[in-house]
Amino acid sequence: MSWNGFNVKPDVIVYGVLINAFADAESVKAALGYVDAMKRAGLPGNTVIYKSLIKLYTKVGYLKEAEETYQLLQLSDSGPDAYSSNCMIDLYSEQSMIKQTEKIFESLKKKKRGEHK
Repeated sequence: MSWNGFNVKPDVIVYGVLINAFADAESVKAALGYVDAMKRAGLPGNTVIYKSLIKLYTKVGYLKEAEETYQLLQLSDSGPDAYSSNCMIDLYSEQSMIKQTEKIFESLKKKKRGEHK
């Protein structure tokens, strides 16, 4: 792939910036296009990209995709942060999914208690 006439291959950081920019713009097609390009380049996803995708999916109301990405984030070493969890709480609340909302809220409380030990 050539970027701006240079023979440069983007790394996961470049893809992360692009995905986040399109997530902020609520441009699902463009963001996912860069996710696909990143995968084709053999680059793995990371927590920054997962958080950007959760932000995007919750903004546009893509429940299934947000849940799948949140699960990936839960499996990561750092786990979900407060922002990603709040995005999911907002999405679940909009869908009147009270049990799921409570589950994430409780996990946030447990995580917060664990940090203060």
